[in-house]
Amino acid sequence: MPGKKMPPVVEVGKKFMSDYAESIGADYKFNLNPQWAQGKCSIPEYYNAFEPIYNPEYYEQYDNVLFCDLDIIPVDNLSENIFEQGIEEVGICREKHKEKLRGDRISGINRRADEIWAKLCKKIWNVDLPRNERDILKVFNSGVVLYTKKGMEKAREGFVPFQEYITKMSANHGTGRLKRFYSIDQNYLHAMLHIANINYTEMNEGWNSYVHYHGQAGITGKRPVWDCRTDETKFVHVQLRNADNQNYEWHRTVANRPVSEWKL
Repeated sequence: MPGKKMPPVVEVGKKFMSDYAESIGADYKFNLNPQWAQGKCSIPEYYNAFEPIYNPEYYEQYDNVLFCDLDIIPVDNLSENIFEQGIEEVGICREKHKEKLRGDRISGINRRADEIWAKLCKKIWNVDLPRNERDILKVFNSGVVLYTKKGMEKAREGFVPFQEYITKMSANHGTGRLKRFYSIDQNYLHAMLHIANINYTEMNEGWNSYVHYHGQAGITGKRPVWDCRTDETKFVHVQLRNADNQNYEWHRTVANRPVSEWKL
């Protein structure tokens, strides 16, 4: 925001992703304090992520556009080109571990709330949201999203206006059933992929491998870390508390080294 000091992760994230873009021959664009969604909805800070769909500077100039959050860190020596996957219209990654973890929560963002949200989408837009092999609603993340030109076109034609979605979801905030989380970009995108009948591709989870805290601190005083990295990890989504205030080398260590070597 104007006049507010940006946390270190802003420059850190820019550096990592711009270096990766250069290595694969892609253009990199960074928007500081984006304003595109101002006036388009009541919570524009969550909807600026959809600018490439509607801004001709993106969809007319590029055949493919990758949106990434700033806390996405490519691993060292990554040579694989994310644009060469054979995406149908939109590429997105699941949060398979969240599909499990949400079932353990009693309140807030949990499986029960997910089901209420899905029933609302069915009632309002007559869309059935996808489930996994255990009949649990799939969870998708909006931190790494790859759009093709066809995908952006279908999104412009079929996505529900931001405020319409927000208003319909917000009507359930006061009931104790749904948190504000269900009104913002992640669940909006999840619903819109199906409402707009977009042929999306579930990308390899290695393009969005999460590290975050899970559970309470033990006798050591440290909270356990949920580490989703594997041998196929390409991008690491660093969702650790206070990560925004850490420097380049700290993020590089978290993305590439064992948890035992992190300075948490």
